[in-house]
Amino acid sequence: MKHKNRKRWLTALVSLVVMLVYLACVGLAENETVVPDADTPAVIEEILETDTPTEEPVQENPAQDEQPVEAPTEPAVEVTDDPAPPTEVPTEVPAEQPPVDPASLFQVEIKQPDGWFNTPERNIRILIIPKTEQLWSKVSYRMDSDEWQEVKDNFSFKDNAYYADVPVTYNGMVTVRVYAANDGCYDTKQAIRMFDHHAPEVTAGIKDTMLHVVATDDLSEVAGIQVNGLLFTTLPDGTLDVRIEEPLNAYKQFAIRAYDYAGNFSEPVTLDNPYYQEATPTPKATKNPRPPRSPRRHPPPSLRPP
Repeated sequence: MKHKNRKRWLTALVSLVVMLVYLACVGLAENETVVPDADTPAVIEEILETDTPTEEPVQENPAQDEQPVEAPTEPAVEVTDDPAPPTEVPTEVPAEQPPVDPASLFQVEIKQPDGWFNTPERNIRILIIPKTEQLWSKVSYRMDSDEWQEVKDNFSFKDNAYYADVPVTYNGMVTVRVYAANDGCYDTKQAIRMFDHHAPEVTAGIKDTMLHVVATDDLSEVAGIQVNGLLFTTLPDGTLDVRIEEPLNAYKQFAIRAYDYAGNFSEPVTLDNPYYQEATPTPKATKNPRPPRSPRRHPPPSLRPP
């Protein structure tokens, strides 16, 4: 019995060697399954299935032309204990609105009284005419480069406009600044020319029989010239030429002064009148005097005896 088993082992071993040589020579493709020959005795299959340990199939080396391909490597991820920051969601920033021009909201006017004044101060009027329903937040004004003064008095409403009166004390450039609700401001400027605190300048002289007077005033201009008690208002360029005759030759001395439209009077300029004629007094007619009355004659007192 042992002899028969040994014979089977040798037969199987020879068949296996033959088969391996056959596979090496033929060069089967990669991963090709080895199929045993049909002529191999069934005994070999029985031995392989029972006693022979299972062997791994032999695979042929890949072709030499094929280059190995390295698998792509992923970048290493650093692991930290800190939690990942939350992802910020971008918020849409609203577009900035262009500032509103206060000139499109309000119309500002500055009114000064008519005429000229020699008073210390006078009021001007600030008018604000709204173009929309939006009102202002603050109103300030100043003269030239003085400090800003806020208009704190309440505005009155009349004829579709708001107005307030503010005092000024001298001629110059007044600026009114209106602040809109969005802090934008709108400036309006107006030249103020209504104060005159200076009297006209007067020069006078006599040539031949003419009295020549020149009066000048840089602001309100000359309104009239007085010569003693006579007033002259027709003054081309502030000049007066008048012949010395009645009633002027009745004045021994001329007192000349001028005044302007603000009411300022100059100091008098005096001139001697070379054509003065002193009036000769005329005698007054008197009534005829009555003859004096004779005294009454009284009888002598009678002597009576005691």
